[in-house]
Amino acid sequence: MTVLTDTDIDAYYQNFLASNSTDKFTQEKVSRSQSWKISAEDFKNQLIPFAQKQFEQLSNLSIGEVLKKSDLISANTATLRLNQLHDSANLLLRLQDIDTNLNPTSQRETNLWVAPKDKEQIFGHYSRLSRTLTALEAEDELRLCILTRSLGFPAYFLSKIEFYRDCYERAQSEQKESDELDNIPDLIPDEIGSNREFILAYSTLMLAIALNMISQSQGEYKFKGQLLGEEREQIALALATEFTFQELYEEIRESIEAFEHDLIYQNLHKLGDTLANDLTRNERKILDNLKKEYNPLN
Repeated sequence: MTVLTDTDIDAYYQNFLASNSTDKFTQEKVSRSQSWKISAEDFKNQLIPFAQKQFEQLSNLSIGEVLKKSDLISANTATLRLNQLHDSANLLLRLQDIDTNLNPTSQRETNLWVAPKDKEQIFGHYSRLSRTLTALEAEDELRLCILTRSLGFPAYFLSKIEFYRDCYERAQSEQKESDELDNIPDLIPDEIGSNREFILAYSTLMLAIALNMISQSQGEYKFKGQLLGEEREQIALALATEFTFQELYEEIRESIEAFEHDLIYQNLHKLGDTLANDLTRNERKILDNLKKEYNPLN
C-alpha cells in the first residue's frame, strides 16, 4: 500500500497551482511567442527538467517526513494509513483453537523496519498498538515494512525445548569443571530455534574479537573506540536486538568479510587458546562451529 494516493497527489498539485504563479515557465524558460517556433522535442527538453525542479523536494522526503507535511496529508489521514499498514500485517490464518491471550507461547511479535531519522516518530505510533515491537534499521527511507509473527503450532512445542535448553545453559555456570554438559546433544538445531539471531550475532562477535577488530581494555570491549560493554553475552544480545546497534553490527559483519578464511581459521584457534579458561559452554560450541565453517579443508 502507498502513503499517498493518487487523490492526495492531485489535491497537492491543485493547491500548488493555486498558490504559485502559473506563468513561471513562460517567464523563465520559454515564452508564449517562442513556443510555436521551437520543435516539440526542444519544448519537451525544457519542460521536463523545469517540472522536476518544481517538485524536487518531494522526491527526497522519507516516509516520516511525508506523514508530517500537512500540505501533503492531514494528521488524521496519516494516522489512518499507519493503522491500515498495521492491520494489513496481521495474521491471515491461525490453525489454533486455544485462546492466544491465555497462551504465553503464542503471543504476537512485531518487527518494524524504519529509516533511522524516522524511527522515533514511527516507533512512537506503533508502540501504542503492539507491546512486542522491535524496530530495525531500514536502508530505504521511502519504505516502511512491518512483519507480525505469532508462536503457534509447532512453535508451541519448540518453546518447551527452548526452556530445557535454557536450563542446560544455566546449569553450566554451576558445573564449569564438568564435561557432562558438553555431551548433552542439542534438542533442536540453532538455525530453527528462537535464538537464531542471537547465535548469529554471538558468532559475529567472537569473529571480531578473534580478528582483533574488537579489543578489550580494563574488562571493557570496544570497537573503533566505541564502548560495547563488559559481558560478551550481553554485547551479542544487544547486536541481535537493539536498534541502535544495527548500523555498527552491519559494519562489523562487512569488515569480517574482507578477511581470508585461512587467517580467520588461525585466529579462531588463537582465541580458543587465549580464552580457554574464560569461555562458556555456549562460546566453546560457537567457536567449534566457526572452526568447522572456516576450516580450509572443508
